[in-house]
Amino acid sequence: MNNQEILQKFKRYLELQEITSETYYLKMKKILNIIPFEELNQKKIEDFILQCKKKNKPSYVNSLLTSLRAFVRCFKLNIDIPKSSKNIKYVPYSIDLNFLEQEVLPAVDWCDFQNTKKVKAILYLMFYTGMRSNEVYLLKREAFDLFNKRVRVYLKKTKKEKIMLYPQKVKQALEEYFETELEKENAFNIGHTAITAIFNKLKPCFPKIKFHPHMFKKSAVTHLHSCGFSIAEISELIGISIKTLVDHYLNVNMETISKTYDKRIK
Repeated sequence: MNNQEILQKFKRYLELQEITSETYYLKMKKILNIIPFEELNQKKIEDFILQCKKKNKPSYVNSLLTSLRAFVRCFKLNIDIPKSSKNIKYVPYSIDLNFLEQEVLPAVDWCDFQNTKKVKAILYLMFYTGMRSNEVYLLKREAFDLFNKRVRVYLKKTKKEKIMLYPQKVKQALEEYFETELEKENAFNIGHTAITAIFNKLKPCFPKIKFHPHMFKKSAVTHLHSCGFSIAEISELIGISIKTLVDHYLNVNMETISKTYDKRIK
C-alpha cells in the first residue's frame, strides 16, 4: 500500500472506533512523511519521539504519542509507544507568549495549511494587537507601516480607525509572508470566514483550551498587563474601553485589589 491508502485505512479505523479522526490523521500524515510506513520500527519511533521532546512541550508530544498508539493498534504493529507525560498544565481562557511559540505555532506546521507563513503572521498579529477576525480581514497592506511597526485598523465596533503597535517578531513574520504572495483582495488574501477556519483546524490540537479567535484578544490584554502596562495604556493600545477591560478581560475584583492593597499600602 502507498501512503494515501495507508492513511485512508487509518482514517476509516478511527471513524469506526469513534475517535476524533482529523487530528490523528494529520499527525500521522506528517510522521509518515518523515518515516515511511515500511521503515517504522521501535528504534525509529523512539528516535523520532526523542527529537520531538527536544523541540516541543510535553502536551504537544503527548498528542503525537496518542496518534501513534492508535496507528499501531490499527495496523497491529509490534511497536511499544512510550507513555505520555503527566501533570501537564493547560491554559483555559487565554495563552501566553511561550504557549503561542512553543505549542500553537509548531501545530501550524503539522496541520497541513497551504501557506504556514500566512497563518503564523496572522496569529502573531492577533496575539500582540488583540484584533478581531473581521478587523484582520479588512486590512490592506498599505495599512502596514513595517518600518515603524504600526498598522492602521478600522474598528468595526466603534466605526473608527486606530493605529496599533506590534513588535519586531510580528514585523518579521509579516515580511516573510508578504514575500510569498502578492496582495489580491486584502492584506492576507483571505475570505471573511478564513480565520475561523484556521482556529477550527487547530482546535483539535488543544482539547483542554477554549481555542477560538476571541481568546487571542484576551491573551493580548493579559500579555500587555503582565508586561507592566496600566489599564489605561492597555485600553489605548487595544482599542477597548477601561470598563470593558475591567469587567471582561482582566478579572479585576475586590478580592484581588484587597490583596494588592495589603501588600503595597502600609
